[in-house]
Amino acid sequence: MSFTAQRQKILEQTQRPVLSPYEVAYLIVAEMGDTDTAVERLVDRIRQSACLFAFREPLGTEFFAARDYALNCLEIRTIQPRRVKEWISDCLKCMDCVLLVYVRDVLHDAVPVGANGQVRERDVYSRYEQRGGDLALVGMCFHNVYQKRSELEHVQVVTEDGQRRIREMSGKKKLQAHGFAVQQLAKALDVMIPLYRTAFPSACTSDAPEDEARGGNAG
Repeated sequence: MSFTAQRQKILEQTQRPVLSPYEVAYLIVAEMGDTDTAVERLVDRIRQSACLFAFREPLGTEFFAARDYALNCLEIRTIQPRRVKEWISDCLKCMDCVLLVYVRDVLHDAVPVGANGQVRERDVYSRYEQRGGDLALVGMCFHNVYQKRSELEHVQVVTEDGQRRIREMSGKKKLQAHGFAVQQLAKALDVMIPLYRTAFPSACTSDAPEDEARGGNAG
């Protein structure tokens, strides 16, 4: 390559326009695919199996919050220790929408609020446990994941000499927390997906006899 050609190539590279934040965000979304399928793609990733179900219509107005939380999780391609708390938190918030819609709109069960009108995510998990049957397993699994998230979130401890310290957690333990959360969520979703498919047959994208066989007692 001649000196003139090399110089021109370098000039072209140095003059390349920098992408705006909007363009970067657009490219990320484009790479991730259809955002309307974000919830089911997160479910599939957790279960390691295709749910063959579209959550867009069944979730109604709760879909948009669920989608955004799901996208946050899907953006984390490789789980690193420092991102575990973020992933579990956003995943719980996404799946909270799935649990709330089913108990409210399908079972027509009004989840009671706490004293002084206090609203807690765990109220929904407790309601599932109270329903009994396989729904009790769902509630228990979500309680377990919530507890694990709390361990990652609340890190201040008081030592024997009365000093406040930040509790250290190794990268290995954080990755173990992620694995535990995925395991518990998968158990719960193995119950919820067949129930959703039965309640919203028009949202099924294909027959899934293995799911139907696995479906449990709705309580």
